[in-house]
Amino acid sequence: MIKKKYNYYFLSILFGITLFISSIYMTYNFTYNFRCYCFKTKDSDNNLNLKSSSSWVLEFIHINDNWTETALQPWCSGSGSDTDPYVIENVKIDGKNSRDCILIENTEEFFTIRNCTLYNSGYYFDYPFMAGLRLYNVDNGLLINNNFSYNGQFGFSSMGSSFITIKENIINNNDYAGIYVNSGLNLTFSRNIVNDNGGTGIGLAYIDDSIIKENSMNNNDGSGISTYACDDNNFSKNIISENYQHGISLYLSKLNYLIENQIYENSKNGILLTVSSENNIILKNTCNRNYVNGMLIEESRANFISENIVKENQGRGVYVFDSDDNVIFENEAQLNEYDGISLNRSIDNSICKNILNKNDDNGLLLYFSDNNFISDNIMNNNTDNGMFLIDSDYNIAIKNTVNNNEDYGLYLSNTTYNQIIENTFINNLDCIKEELSYGNAFFNNTCSDIPISDDQEGGEEANLLESIMDNIEWIIIGVLGFFVFILLIALIKKKR
Repeated sequence: MIKKKYNYYFLSILFGITLFISSIYMTYNFTYNFRCYCFKTKDSDNNLNLKSSSSWVLEFIHINDNWTETALQPWCSGSGSDTDPYVIENVKIDGKNSRDCILIENTEEFFTIRNCTLYNSGYYFDYPFMAGLRLYNVDNGLLINNNFSYNGQFGFSSMGSSFITIKENIINNNDYAGIYVNSGLNLTFSRNIVNDNGGTGIGLAYIDDSIIKENSMNNNDGSGISTYACDDNNFSKNIISENYQHGISLYLSKLNYLIENQIYENSKNGILLTVSSENNIILKNTCNRNYVNGMLIEESRANFISENIVKENQGRGVYVFDSDDNVIFENEAQLNEYDGISLNRSIDNSICKNILNKNDDNGLLLYFSDNNFISDNIMNNNTDNGMFLIDSDYNIAIKNTVNNNEDYGLYLSNTTYNQIIENTFINNLDCIKEELSYGNAFFNNTCSDIPISDDQEGGEEANLLESIMDNIEWIIIGVLGFFVFILLIALIKKKR
């Protein structure tokens, strides 16, 4: 009886353990299968999306003058109004290297092209703007969430079109520019990825009153953004890196805003303003580690350059060449391989409240540059001079802090009639050096050379010994003369 009771307890315990292990296994298996199901469901949804994005495989879409015939197609919906635009979506077109994938001409109806894949458009000299999607004389379009990659010329091109928004598209690996637009108003380029194209990332000509913001343009064979004769545009918060030319290049472009762009590691200049690019505002950009200059202002006037960070460029931080009447205000130009700010053949510029520290050459260099106003800058710890003026006349340098530079606080070479007022020169090799210069005026500057250290004191003792050795002959003659004098005195006394 006891044995049976023991067996009963044993079997009950064994059953409980088995039930417990089974429950753990079932729970694990359910959780695993549930997770796998969720994962597979998500992946399946993605596949459905991908499939739906290419659910219509077409050869070519051409719309000219009106959308009447296009609106009858099963892959197009809408009525063309601002509240019910025509919509082309989920279309895939292989241009077969012979023509555009989609060409729209001479329309004003509202339309949207969404979730389409357009690739392998052709290249012909007779059709210089051929692209995955090409617009000609078109208004009121929205292009969103498309892929315009691997085309023979451009991913997207437009001529004479206005009120177009190009948003959240992928435009990579096209043989020419990713985006090229010639003539138009009120365009918006936003959050596009434009990488690895054979030319410029975004190329604009004769574009006004447009917005280019929050795009990514990397590793293009041209510049990240390039403009020709473009006015009143806003370029903001773009990420532009590792392009083979410049980060942003403005040519003959005026009244543009460049604000809060991240521009780094481009093969030439971070920002280039050239050939009469005037009255632009360059504000709060970061231009670091570019292979030439952080910024180059060339043959351009009256630009306002403020609150930019310009560091670790392999040329100069900000280089102003043959450019007048610019304002360079409250920038940080540090750790550049040449000068923090350099002016060459430039007049009537204002350089104020900048931080120009730890550059491998000078904090500020003026070369053949006259009538510039230099005020309240900090120029410390540069490898050469704090300020270096060469063949530069009639400049005013006032209330600058110029300390701890390895050569001179201020070096004036072949300069005339500069005014140096209330500056601080402390712990430089020497405060001020003038060479072949005249007519310069100095008022109320604070000047203190590098203090003598213990090593330098030892050096002065060595210099004193060297001085004694150099004049030993005169010292011997003096000593001998002294003894002769004493001997003569003794002989005179003996005779008496």
